[in-house]
Amino acid sequence: EIPAGVVYDPATAESILTDLARWHSHPRREILYTVGRDMDWLRPGDVVALTDADLHLSAAVGLVGSVAYGDDSLTLQVVLFEPVVFSQ
Repeated sequence: EIPAGVVYDPATAESILTDLARWHSHPRREILYTVGRDMDWLRPGDVVALTDADLHLSAAVGLVGSVAYGDDSLTLQVVLFEPVVFSQ
């Protein structure tokens, strides 16, 4: 059971649950990045597009999983979305 106080339509609830089931049924790829404090506006749950030539990523869509604050930098955990087709 997943509480969702703002979903009243059964079809919308079913779509959300289908997407969540697909999300949790695939392996996750997590990446840690150390970035400058100018990125401190990012919060867990924010969607980001990640480009990293070393990892062969170009505008890969991911979710900020956590943010750890250091003195002069932040460490971001980014969870990448695998190429899964979600319901429309």
